[in-house]
Amino acid sequence: MSAIRDDIPRRISIRTVADRSTSLGRQLYWLAPALDRLLGIDAMHRFAEQHCLYGLPPEQFATQALAGLGVEITGAEDIAEKLPASGPTIVVANHPHGGIEGMVMVHLLAALRPDLKIMANTALRVFAELEPYFIFVNPLVPRHPSNARGLRDCLKHLRDGGVLVMFPAGRTSFYQPDLECIADAEWNRSVATLARKANAKVLPIRFTGRNSERFYKLGAIWYRFRLLMLARELMKTVDRRVSVVVGHAFDTKKFTACSDTEFTEILQTQTAALQPPTTTPASSAPIAPLISVPNRDAIAAEIAALPTEQRVLEERGLTVGFGTRAELRTLVEDIARERERTFRLLDEGSGLPLDTDRFDGVYDHLFCWDRKANALVGAYRIGRRDHLLASGGNYLAQMFDFDQAFFDQRAPALELGRSFVAPEYQRSRHALDFLWRGIGGYLRAYPDFGTLYGTVSLTTQYDAVSVAMMCDALIDATPTVRPRLSTPMPLPAEWYRLRHRQTVDIGLLNALIASREADGKGLPVLLRHYAALGASFHAVGIDPNFAGTPGLLLSVNLATLPESKRRRYIGS
Repeated sequence: MSAIRDDIPRRISIRTVADRSTSLGRQLYWLAPALDRLLGIDAMHRFAEQHCLYGLPPEQFATQALAGLGVEITGAEDIAEKLPASGPTIVVANHPHGGIEGMVMVHLLAALRPDLKIMANTALRVFAELEPYFIFVNPLVPRHPSNARGLRDCLKHLRDGGVLVMFPAGRTSFYQPDLECIADAEWNRSVATLARKANAKVLPIRFTGRNSERFYKLGAIWYRFRLLMLARELMKTVDRRVSVVVGHAFDTKKFTACSDTEFTEILQTQTAALQPPTTTPASSAPIAPLISVPNRDAIAAEIAALPTEQRVLEERGLTVGFGTRAELRTLVEDIARERERTFRLLDEGSGLPLDTDRFDGVYDHLFCWDRKANALVGAYRIGRRDHLLASGGNYLAQMFDFDQAFFDQRAPALELGRSFVAPEYQRSRHALDFLWRGIGGYLRAYPDFGTLYGTVSLTTQYDAVSVAMMCDALIDATPTVRPRLSTPMPLPAEWYRLRHRQTVDIGLLNALIASREADGKGLPVLLRHYAALGASFHAVGIDPNFAGTPGLLLSVNLATLPESKRRRYIGS
């Protein structure tokens, strides 16, 4: 796209877009000189002349116009990595400025994807040089004949493997009373329809910034004022920083269970929730080498010496059992080493040669041991509430203030914690399953316990907004427990509107998280496992002894355990 048509008038004016086949169009055509002066369009024309924009190829037009306006674009440094290199792709974005987002998109994307098209308001015909990239619709007149044609053209472009930019709000952001903030209007569901029909990937991009206070105040008086002021707002862009946050492209198949309306709400929420990446200062504390591997033959001997009732499962070459540190001293040392090794892969861990504390001597240790490889598969630390109180040890009391009523309502209770599966076994479907069958064996040894409680660590490898979404969707605030340390977890107003309109169940939440995480990971495996057991989630606290990792406090009522899980893990 190196040139524009010769028959397009080289003047930015209302006359460019006036349709003289209609009475209104003819009136606009003759009134154009006066309207151009009134609305500030004349200033745009003088700007174009001053910066020699007329007749330029579209990419050069966008670049020179942005430079002339003094626009500095920040945050798009990684867009080449995140934009799919080929195939049908919809780039969705919010619309806070109303004038420069389209030029920014051309500037950022045209060189990366020459097959770029932008669904644009017909009013943007005034920018004749950009027209080769535009597919026009009229969002102000939903039933306008050009809209159906524009949508067909968009779908054909996507099915041909192109990339399409959409601003689904169709108009500039304004004050939303229900959200109590300036935000986009509700997005048009055509974005979901097109994405699904074309089996396109979706890349969300969020523009930060806002227009002048006058723009919003006059727009509150009459919504048409916002459109009439856009030219003047564009010229106020001079020396303005435009920050963009680029999300991660994801497959629409993650949301097959949603209607087009629901999926559109999700796209708008995911875009609004994009935040500039934050960098956590690297710890200056040295990372100590792990201790050498303990004597595995000594561990096998300790396991063999356990009472038969403490070796609860032997199957597929694996042994699952439990014991105290006094009974399993070498194994507990190996557990502490493997915990540290595993947690370090999640940017957690203590940085010490092994992950241990005084509670290792108070809690019981459930383990899964691979007899053939002579290696630890994974482990849990289990504490009987009555025993913990008598022994003066309760790890979670470091993270939460519990009222006695919390335990009175859940007595008697077992505390589960410090769980892990060794890296070599994390792809095995047996590892976590065998550990939970081991918990069932522990419960058969101590049949009076009716509640399990503990935390799921929300690793800092998750985006902070993803963590906030998990917590807000899952937690049913419990007044009998409070975090000792917490951190603000702001979410956009669109998230709360989504939560009001849709049930964010565990399946939808998993898809939401996977679609915003760089590596496509969904909810933590252990969290999904607890949810399948019917867990209740009570609060989130920061673990000061675990690299400041958020921990989601939960409990499982064994009396209401799904029957299939009861048969699998407890056996009765």
